[in-house]
Amino acid sequence: MGGEHTLRFVQPWLLLLLLGLIVPFAYWLLRGRRKLRYGIALAIRLFILALLVVALARPQSRLEANRLAVAFTLDVSESVPDAQRRTALGWIRDKVSSTPGDDDAALLVFGDRPSVEVPFVGAGRRGESSGVEYDLVALQSRLSRAHSDLAGAVAFAEATFPPGFARRVVLLSDGNETRGDLISAARALRAAGVQLDVVPLRYSSTEEVRVDALRAPANVVVNEPFGLRLTVTAQEDTDATLQLYENGAVTGDPMKVRLNRGLNVFKLTREFDVPGYYQYEVQVQADRDGNPANNVGRASVLVSGEARVMVCSQDDWPDTIGPALDSGGIRNERRPPSKLPTHPAGYVDYDCVILNNVAAFDLNELQISALDNAVRELGVGLVVVGGNRSYGPGGYRGTPLEALLPVDLDIKNRKTMPKGALVIVLHSIEFDTGNTWAERICKSALNGMEETDDAGIVYYGGNGEQWLFPLTPLGDRSAQFKLIENVQVGDMPSFHRCFVLAWSSLQTNDAAIKHVVVISDGDPQVPTASLLKEMVAGQVTVSTICINPHSPSDTVNMKALAKDGGGRYYGVAMGDDLNRLPALMLKEAATLRRAAINEKTFTPRASLAVSPMLRGITALPPLHGYVVTAPRAEAETILVSEDEEDPDPILATWQAGLGRCTAFTSDATTRWASDWIGWSGYEAFWLQVTRATTSATTEGHLPLRVEVKGSSARVVVDARDDTGHARSDLDLDALLLGSGPEGERMALAQTSPGRYEGEVEGLEQGHYLLRVVNRDGGAATSLAVFSVDFSQEHRALRSNDDLLAEAAAITGGRVLDYESDPFVHDLDATLESSELWPWLLLAAALFLIADVGVRRLELFARAARKPKEKKQTAARAATVVKSKLKPDFTEPDVAAPKPDTPVEKPGKPADDAAMDVLLKAKKRAEDKRKWQ
Repeated sequence: MGGEHTLRFVQPWLLLLLLGLIVPFAYWLLRGRRKLRYGIALAIRLFILALLVVALARPQSRLEANRLAVAFTLDVSESVPDAQRRTALGWIRDKVSSTPGDDDAALLVFGDRPSVEVPFVGAGRRGESSGVEYDLVALQSRLSRAHSDLAGAVAFAEATFPPGFARRVVLLSDGNETRGDLISAARALRAAGVQLDVVPLRYSSTEEVRVDALRAPANVVVNEPFGLRLTVTAQEDTDATLQLYENGAVTGDPMKVRLNRGLNVFKLTREFDVPGYYQYEVQVQADRDGNPANNVGRASVLVSGEARVMVCSQDDWPDTIGPALDSGGIRNERRPPSKLPTHPAGYVDYDCVILNNVAAFDLNELQISALDNAVRELGVGLVVVGGNRSYGPGGYRGTPLEALLPVDLDIKNRKTMPKGALVIVLHSIEFDTGNTWAERICKSALNGMEETDDAGIVYYGGNGEQWLFPLTPLGDRSAQFKLIENVQVGDMPSFHRCFVLAWSSLQTNDAAIKHVVVISDGDPQVPTASLLKEMVAGQVTVSTICINPHSPSDTVNMKALAKDGGGRYYGVAMGDDLNRLPALMLKEAATLRRAAINEKTFTPRASLAVSPMLRGITALPPLHGYVVTAPRAEAETILVSEDEEDPDPILATWQAGLGRCTAFTSDATTRWASDWIGWSGYEAFWLQVTRATTSATTEGHLPLRVEVKGSSARVVVDARDDTGHARSDLDLDALLLGSGPEGERMALAQTSPGRYEGEVEGLEQGHYLLRVVNRDGGAATSLAVFSVDFSQEHRALRSNDDLLAEAAAITGGRVLDYESDPFVHDLDATLESSELWPWLLLAAALFLIADVGVRRLELFARAARKPKEKKQTAARAATVVKSKLKPDFTEPDVAAPKPDTPVEKPGKPADDAAMDVLLKAKKRAEDKRKWQ
């Protein structure tokens, strides 16, 4: 580091204020009649003001610095071969290890986004750092490698530079960007005074087979043949095998083909007699190929036709609704809960879903989320039919299903319901995400309970067996959830002490239903038989969930504990679907809701004068039971129980997003509806309920087009009215559904009369469903499907050296190789500015203290002189008086005789003289005080 210092002012015009300080000081000098001490004090004050004025002018000391900071920015995306990355990291490590002491360096890596791997450490400290000592597998940054954002990486690098350095970005990449615009980013670097050097990570494929596209018509109708068009590029002639997959399953036999050098086109014909959403993949396996990651083509097809109704119930549950729908010509399909879709797209070809006595714990979280999104976002209708495994007893509490229902499961303010008490015995779950799953399943159990229910968790912690929180009413659950999130569970040796704690609270609890759930791998010793027998006698049931047991004996012990405790056993191995765990806890929490069933005979009565669900029905047979719920104010409650004062809802419906949800709280079997099944209006009732629930979803009239380019998709809507005129008054909502159950909102902006457009970038490979709805047009929806073949990282067959060279040239940078020196000092020296105003303020503060000191010393001196001055003044006054009274002659020094009359007091002239002396002294003191 070296160079010369210069001084500059940011606001130099403020220095003119100094003229206002020179004038009063010059005036004082010209008067010349003041003492030196006064001059010093005045000079100090004027100097303080001068310091403040100069500080306001913002002086800066500028030093010309010859220091260089280099940001090595390494491409770690999938397109860069591993060998190239390792070589690049080795080169960076070698160069950084020899960095001059005043220079600085950092390592950034990027894929879809940049990340700092090794930061700048500051001037002169590079020797203290170990430098870049990472190889490929040791990189600490966690980011997606499915995209290359070169522009974002260099912009991020520019923002990380420390001040006072000449700045250089060294970009190590293959130049194949899938996001951003590197040329624009290079221009921004040039404007910021940053040089961009590039190190091309070169490669070129010679025997590559690549799928360019798999194309299919977006929409077809049933029984209409359509073709899948596959295009494949081969760099050399080779033999290959094509395999078609439909909805993830192999379709047809493998097809042997000959690939010629260049472009190859193949056509596959398909036909369907069932409507739905179909996803296709074609995999190409070639004899001569370099990168198999680009050998997959994807396409999606919507096959339209007469819609269907999905009736979901357990295999052993009687189905009387399906035959009723058949009688009215409504096509329906029965599925068990395990076969419900895990993605909203699985419901595209269904108008309505009927859950016939299906419990929430029969479904996993993905299935519940998919159904919720299908209703709210795709407009699918939902009918929930009651039974002993539905609503509250079915564990709906705290799940998305509860929010969909037009009835309220919270009945604490309407009925006197027996409360429940649940104690969870929590043992450590020994696998990577075991504690995370323990947190989820505990929360799931608490969500399935009422706020008035009691809950507690016992676990083995640092103090042995202890309560995480004791058995108390849940309330809003927030305090309990916070404790669950922070708990550290140890490996308990025995369940016995935990059961003692649980029983000591449960035996004095006033809950009508008392339950214990053990979550463990089965390793601890079981509680003593006498304790368990005592708990069972006290009406406490025990269930166990055994997760990843270590040995068969652990499983045996957990099964025996559940059997002896009068509860249920659940076994979950590591290979099983862990999403079942929260559902199992919901099932156990639902045991506390058994009292929510009312099994009495009654005749439902209509509470809504007119409803399409009861069209033509004048009288209803009796029912023999239902699940107790409460009405929602926003819902249409159509049928209620016979209780005049406080009736319970039997049939209710409401709008749930784009779809409609209907609740029937009785069942459709001979248990509660035996008189209905033989009733002549039974088929009509279910036909009308189903049609009324599905009528909310209608086909839209919005021509929808999706244009896919690489990992980006452009959505175009051309809206016209019935006369063909453009519609410019639409409020469009677009939802993009990918592989996950949750969708991504898209903004569609009007770009011309009747045209609305939007674009989404950075799509991962896979299949996508797009739903567009006009918010002002009811529930009409338009659907489109498209697919992204594979990551664009695998599309390029060679590195893009030209792009890198062009970007470097824009900033005056160089194309480097591994023999080049990235720390060469050929950049303009930088000026390092230091603000001086803080030091001026400090100096002003110090001089202010000096000024106060000068004045205080004068005051102390004056205070010390004051008694002496008083004596001197009195003496002078006495002298004057005496001189006035003394005669002009001198008498002999003899004793004078005592006069017969008193001596006459001094006259007025003597008094005036003394007073003059005192007044002059007072005036001098007053002048001093005023100046001070």
